[in-house]
Amino acid sequence: GVVVLYGAACRGGTLVGATTTSAYDQATARMHRVQNLDVYHPDGRLRANLREASLAMSFDGTGEIHERHLLRSFLLAHAVGPDGRVYAPRSRDEYAIEVYGPDGTLERMVERPGYAAPPRTGRERARLEALADSWIRNAGIELPLEFAGTEMAVQSLFVDDRGHLFVRHAASARDLPDGVFLRLDEFDPDGGYLGPVLVRGPGDPMMDTLVWLGQGRVAIMRGGVLTGLERWRDAAIYWEGEEEVVPEVVVCAWMR
Repeated sequence: GVVVLYGAACRGGTLVGATTTSAYDQATARMHRVQNLDVYHPDGRLRANLREASLAMSFDGTGEIHERHLLRSFLLAHAVGPDGRVYAPRSRDEYAIEVYGPDGTLERMVERPGYAAPPRTGRERARLEALADSWIRNAGIELPLEFAGTEMAVQSLFVDDRGHLFVRHAASARDLPDGVFLRLDEFDPDGGYLGPVLVRGPGDPMMDTLVWLGQGRVAIMRGGVLTGLERWRDAAIYWEGEEEVVPEVVVCAWMR
């Protein structure tokens, strides 16, 4: 078996870890995977399990795997607020964010009613197909993967020092005015929707990602979209049709 840590964060006395634990059954040629989002005490003791999901993969080409089961949204998008509260999407295709107290208790849901993720563009689908091709090529096995018609509804979460939640969603990088890097949704500490926020500054919305550093700073990660996908690969992926990006981090002031 193997345990993989996909992400971790510590803030407000709460340590969060997103992990998968895999075990291979040689008799059935199936991989059993358990995916977890857990909170820990700062000394590493488990405090609570927030989310858990399981997946069984057959390596004989007979079982199809859906992207939404392989790439769980809570593994990829979660955040910790200054008060130790944890934010994570309820599911891949919903604009619904669960808010947990530091003790792991589900306190409320943050939603944007009526939101519908736009269909995937050809560029977005080509990225996932290249990723799937690399899995099959590197593993030497058949692993049929069913793709979703849209990107994840909630793609990343940021909580500022006031406890305001900012959401990067499936349409955050589309139809932007000149000079705008992303369009984020803002919610107040009680979950009330305040509207969209246009993030002006350096960055390519289809290539770069935003990281919240706190204390009035954010970081733009050049090429972060592709390097984020590459966490799932077994060897180097060559993205056909994508421009080359020199990985770098640009630290910017967050000003309203």
